[in-house]
Amino acid sequence: MNAALQLHPCFICVGKADFLVKLTFKWPCTTIAGVPTVMREGPYRFHFFSNEGNEPPHIHVRGHGKRAKFWLLPVTVAHGGRFSEHELNAIRRIIHEHHDSLLQAWLDWH
Repeated sequence: MNAALQLHPCFICVGKADFLVKLTFKWPCTTIAGVPTVMREGPYRFHFFSNEGNEPPHIHVRGHGKRAKFWLLPVTVAHGGRFSEHELNAIRRIIHEHHDSLLQAWLDWH
């Protein structure tokens, strides 16, 4: 697995060691103020909130004191916050790289 990728303890990686195939939840899961962190890569933390109504699949990203929200189907920026276009493109690449796992985590949680 990529050394920069750190999964939250609430998740188990199922698949090859160098490729994240699927995330499944371990129960009971502890979260910080209802914000389950799905993964960390580089300076970014990928998470979702525990109760977001009926919104379509998406992921929240925090890093460098900034926040963004990306829809997962298809991967598009919902809210870019103060991230530069360069940072948003880097985050988008990470989301594409781990798309199946992020989507599965969102579906498992919601």
